[in-house]
Amino acid sequence: MICTECGTESGAGNCAIPIQHRLSTTPNTTHYADYRSWAVGDTVLDWQGAEDGQGEASGQRTAGGSPTVWTTDDQSNTATYHSLNK
Repeated sequence: MICTECGTESGAGNCAIPIQHRLSTTPNTTHYADYRSWAVGDTVLDWQGAEDGQGEASGQRTAGGSPTVWTTDDQSNTATYHSLNK
């Protein structure tokens, strides 16, 4: 996909911000399943949709861009608690 701002291929131009997903710290639960799938192959935050080679969730839905997931610092909420939240 071509960036409308800088005219380069998605992930290649000045609009692309390098990112790394910390999958090793993300629980392997149902709540995080789509996030974990879409994070595979996602190396830049660029607002232009999925990158070539970016993962699919449930084997059918292509990512619309960089994934995010809702988490909390509330330890009583076992579905969405994440220890990195302070």
